[in-house]
Amino acid sequence: MMHVRPLCTFGGGCTLMLDLQAEQYDHGQSCADLYEAAVQLKRRYDLHPCAVRPRDGLALRRDSERALVQELVKRFRELPIEQQRRLPALLNSLAQLEVVIGDLESSQRAFQEVARLVADPISQAEAHHNVYHVALERCDWNEALAALRRAVALDPDAFEPFPFARYEPERLLGAGGFGVSFLCRARDNNRRVVIKALRADGLERDVATLFHEIGILQDLDHPVLVRTHDCACVGGEGTRPYLVLEYLQGQTLAEYVAEQGPLTPEDWLAIAWPLARALHAIHGCGILHRSLRPTAVLLAPVVASPGLETASPRWRVKLLDTGLALKRTLIHACASNPDACSQTTLGRSVARTLPFAPLEMLARPKGRLWIGPHSDIYGFGKLCAFALTGRIDLSLYPSPETGGEKGESDLRRVPDAWRQLLAHCTAWTIGARPEHLGLVLDRLAQLPGAGECIRRIEHDLHAVTIAEHTAALEIAPHQVAVLVKRGNAYAHQGELDKALADYTKAIELQPEDASLYRRRALIYARSHALDAAIADYTEALRLEPRNIEARANRGLAYAQKNDYDHALADYNEALRLNPRDPVLLSYRGSAYAYLGDLPRALADYSAALRLDPDKVLLYHNRGRIHAQLGNYEQAIADNLEALQLQSDNASTYNNLAWLWVTHPCPEQRDPARAIEYARRACELTQWQIAGFLDTLAAAYAAAGHFAEAVEHQRRAVALADEAEKVDYQLRLEAYEARRHL
Repeated sequence: MMHVRPLCTFGGGCTLMLDLQAEQYDHGQSCADLYEAAVQLKRRYDLHPCAVRPRDGLALRRDSERALVQELVKRFRELPIEQQRRLPALLNSLAQLEVVIGDLESSQRAFQEVARLVADPISQAEAHHNVYHVALERCDWNEALAALRRAVALDPDAFEPFPFARYEPERLLGAGGFGVSFLCRARDNNRRVVIKALRADGLERDVATLFHEIGILQDLDHPVLVRTHDCACVGGEGTRPYLVLEYLQGQTLAEYVAEQGPLTPEDWLAIAWPLARALHAIHGCGILHRSLRPTAVLLAPVVASPGLETASPRWRVKLLDTGLALKRTLIHACASNPDACSQTTLGRSVARTLPFAPLEMLARPKGRLWIGPHSDIYGFGKLCAFALTGRIDLSLYPSPETGGEKGESDLRRVPDAWRQLLAHCTAWTIGARPEHLGLVLDRLAQLPGAGECIRRIEHDLHAVTIAEHTAALEIAPHQVAVLVKRGNAYAHQGELDKALADYTKAIELQPEDASLYRRRALIYARSHALDAAIADYTEALRLEPRNIEARANRGLAYAQKNDYDHALADYNEALRLNPRDPVLLSYRGSAYAYLGDLPRALADYSAALRLDPDKVLLYHNRGRIHAQLGNYEQAIADNLEALQLQSDNASTYNNLAWLWVTHPCPEQRDPARAIEYARRACELTQWQIAGFLDTLAAAYAAAGHFAEAVEHQRRAVALADEAEKVDYQLRLEAYEARRHL
């Protein structure tokens, strides 16, 4: 029988001298059983013809299979040295199998030997790239980078993870399930950056979706999110995506807790607040983080910068890996293989993530559980628990599987307010968790002593942003995007003149950009320069006549000038463009109310509520119109509905108290209930709102308790502004004369 030598197939994945079948035909007939055993095992483990892949180490490693691979390697090493040198493809395949069984050091040496044995550059590059992958698994970062450089020098089209011509890799920072991180120097501006070479085949979502979200985050420019300078792909088919990220020196939360132990509640709040703010911001853009864990939180030391005049926080907090998530099939493969979780980069990454992932993210791939903001809220709660206790075990809180005994001693050291918040965030069922991060932020703000800490954090966050953008503008002063971002930060700080200056400079550089006029108009409106705001909105509408935002905001500016005819004209045009916008209907309803057209105001508020039935303010507004029309029962019903939606809204309690005091039918008045609700409104606002104290005084007077009425009315007069003082003083005199409303 005549033997025909098989052809090498480059498209199938084998390189010139690493084609196992061709090598067996040429040099390996004497050890055909060794080749056959290697081929069968590679098929069993679904290995690439000649390349190492990150998932290769996830195969289950039975002792019998480990022994079989080791026996094959032993038999190969027993061959004469000269024969071994003629069989690099067989050695390469055996090294691949050693990766599967976890013999990484031996595998790395074997791939290095393959690189020396093969002669053609393509095969050498493949071998060096295999050394790179195995060195990553061993956390041998120096050897990994050296091997990658050799592979890229020989075959950049196949193995370059990012453009080396643009970014010079200095050192390898680490590797995980999402990819490999390199510290690089950008050749065009000498700036240090971090490049994350993504493992696209391991990501839950496609690269196009991920890059789209990154573009949104770049526009958001939140100071807590690590900045992405660029995202792109290399390779003939764009198969190797990478991210160019800002570089910050620091340590992860995991490293800090490992070195220093758990944080105090006060110290953790300084980290938790900016993290929650960042999560709330990305959720507002329709983006989820998806992989919250201690290694995704970077704590960088603050370096004093020119222009940063405020007291700096202890840490500068950065949130990493937003939007990245591993395929659930890989998570399950790692979770079912303890060896993989400790001996592979992918497994170690999964092991770090599992304790912080909610059930809905760990469900089997065929499951249809909804992943949403509640999933990040769960991760945030577990992150808080880790920071405050140093524990990552899943039994920290009671669940159907655990009784909660384990970790109780750690929890006792956590203040009650924190413990209750974390229990809600990490609830086993989705419905028991807070609906959105805004509610979590509210709970954080109510923690003892949180007020001053949060004010400092907020100020410093924007101060850091301003300093960074100022430094960028000193290098390149005509960057419109940077001017806008610095203007936004100035606006957050209340430095409106500086914000106006930045937006004005941006308009000079880009005068046909309608969005710049809209931004400046908002600042003019905040500065009460309403004519200037209207002029900017008018210019924005000249450039974009169908822009609803500009039309609605110009209407608001007209309304602030009490020019309700022009305001109505803008609202009507905006509603013509978008007739089902509840916000626009609410604006127009308010304009009708100020003009005294109560039936039309009532109709607009009712239409808005049909579109957005969970908006508390709409119930307040419609209730006010009902009261003005004499429909007190409907007014009370609207406010009771608002109370069902938000049980701690002080305005709702105040509205109901006032309605029960001023009801035109004496038999429908309820002074006792009015006192109860008015007191609740005052308690919720720390007794600092003059109008709520005025309502409470009226309730006491209606009940005949004039001494209490006088006491609270005097406090209302003291807190009232000049426009309110006259009416409040008249009521005080009435109560002193023992007359109620």
